Amino acid sequence: MQIRTRLLASFVAIALLVLTVFGIVAYRIAEDAAARQETLTLQRALENIAGYLAPYLQDKPYRFDPNFSLRLPYLQQATLVVVHTANGTLVNLPEIQRTDFPDRDKLLATLANDPLPRSGNMDIDSTRYNWASVFIPTTNLRLTVVHPAIAAEFAIIKTLGMRLLVTGVVVIWIAIWGALIITALLTKHLRNQNARLIHQSLHDELTDLPNRTLLYDRVEQALHRAHRDGHPLTLFLMDLDRFKEVNDTLGHHFGDYVLQQVGKRISAALRETDTVARLGGDEFAVLIPDADADDARNCADKLLAALDIAIPVNGMSISIKTSIGIALYPLHGNDAETLLQHADVAMYQAKRNNLGYSLYAQDQDPHSVRRLTLIGELRDAISKNQLVLHYQPKVHLRQQRTVGVEALVRWQHPTLGLIQPDEFVPLTEQNGLISSLTDWVLQESIQQCCEWRSRGINLRIAVNLSAHSLHNMALPDHIAARLHAAGMPACHLDIELTESAMMSDLANAMEILERLSSMGVRLAIDDFGTGMSSLSYLKRLPVNELKIDKSFVIDMAEDENNAVIVRSIIDLSHNIGREVVAEGVQDRDALQLLEMLGCDMAQGYFISRPLNATELEHWLQTSPWGLRSHNPRPEIVSIKKPN
Repeated sequence: MQIRTRLLASFVAIALLVLTVFGIVAYRIAEDAAARQETLTLQRALENIAGYLAPYLQDKPYRFDPNFSLRLPYLQQATLVVVHTANGTLVNLPEIQRTDFPDRDKLLATLANDPLPRSGNMDIDSTRYNWASVFIPTTNLRLTVVHPAIAAEFAIIKTLGMRLLVTGVVVIWIAIWGALIITALLTKHLRNQNARLIHQSLHDELTDLPNRTLLYDRVEQALHRAHRDGHPLTLFLMDLDRFKEVNDTLGHHFGDYVLQQVGKRISAALRETDTVARLGGDEFAVLIPDADADDARNCADKLLAALDIAIPVNGMSISIKTSIGIALYPLHGNDAETLLQHADVAMYQAKRNNLGYSLYAQDQDPHSVRRLTLIGELRDAISKNQLVLHYQPKVHLRQQRTVGVEALVRWQHPTLGLIQPDEFVPLTEQNGLISSLTDWVLQESIQQCCEWRSRGINLRIAVNLSAHSLHNMALPDHIAARLHAAGMPACHLDIELTESAMMSDLANAMEILERLSSMGVRLAIDDFGTGMSSLSYLKRLPVNELKIDKSFVIDMAEDENNAVIVRSIIDLSHNIGREVVAEGVQDRDALQLLEMLGCDMAQGYFISRPLNATELEHWLQTSPWGLRSHNPRPEIVSIKKPN
């Protein structure tokens, strides 16, 4: 309303200004035209008067009729009437002359020796005067008259007054309507622009789905209705699994396309009354009013099925998996913040356990709070040496003796006690601390290996690298510098990597592994069988050892299928010249079966739990699988990356 009023006032002011300028210009033009017309009329009148005077002025002395002035009323109204010679000399004719004019001499000098009749106007003391000068026939005299132009100005004002008034009304009317029309258009534009800005502030730019702000608002409204009507409510939190690989492999452009398709599929699988929001990255949320636990499970199954269909991208089919966390009102919370927090905890559990979806459980909440606490203290844990290494023996099955250990990192928390790696290592990857943690494990492992060897415990030592380490092309030089500083030959170090870590960036992995292998470092693939590595790449990789994942080993004595898988891996490894290590040996039956299948090495709780350095040295002296005096060559200590 204020904008419209200001615009209207502006247009009216502009219209008045235009009208004023127009009136002044029109007045001056009309005035000049009227003055020219009057001087021409005066000149023609003087020509007639000059013809009338000619007979009286032909002879000298000049003879005039006593009533001459009465027969010349036009001259009686003049301010100046003079008869003069061509050179400007006055002729004394008092009967007809009036000479009381301030600029008489200047005017006569202007007309001196001018052979033509003249006319014009002049301003004296803010008054306009018209003048004319003609020759009197048959004489050498001129008649000059100066006449006030006041009558002409009054005529101009009277003539233009009504026209200017009408023109002003028309101009103001047009200005007002123009202002109203432009104001309406501007108001509509501003309204549309404001609507777009509001939409942009409440929706995700990439998918056009509601963002976190709008989701919170709708959740609060839905909670108010649910509380009033006594109905349940469900909130989903969804996170795409391994979406980073899509961005890293295909680029962010195709990653954005995948996110758009995921948003469309989620929306298509739900009702119009449900709200689908993108919270950022590959994280989505779904608000489902009037839905209980059974409805939530049905919706989760429907969403998982919709997203299970491959998405065509650049001539390829991308399969997208997701993890869904579910929180219910009023069971899991009474406000938007609590429900989202609990849905996030449930989603984390679903992703961690590969469940597809998971309902929030009360016993998950302390873990979530604990996780947030660990995130804040993790950096100090590394800098303050709160981390320790424990070692699990690795036994050579044919030699029946320990040939190495697997080192596992632990966090000796000052108040929470000993924390296992599966609880805090993922946090280091999420918060950019994995490089610091891996470097600490590498340094401590090399120092421990050197200390053991100085006391006659001849063991090899290995460090398992994360996928992040394979992006660092300076890694081989860094490891070489660590070995050189400790005085340890590269042949005493073993490096382990998982299948997924190597396949995530195979080009860099191949280059780094070849450089490490050329240094003399022994290489192994950890958790073999759980990834999707190609056999052709496996043959090309400069690895010495494959470690069978414990999920195949733990129950292989009871599960025939797992036993077949283990045997196939052993045969494959031996056929391509690789040694095999079985993880997760929990009982004697599994150990004996591995010996029968020709497995090279084994480790697990049946052999020994992870021990600290002091306990391990005692175990090596007392266990039937301990070190033997006839140890023919340096053996292997496998140090697994924290995971």
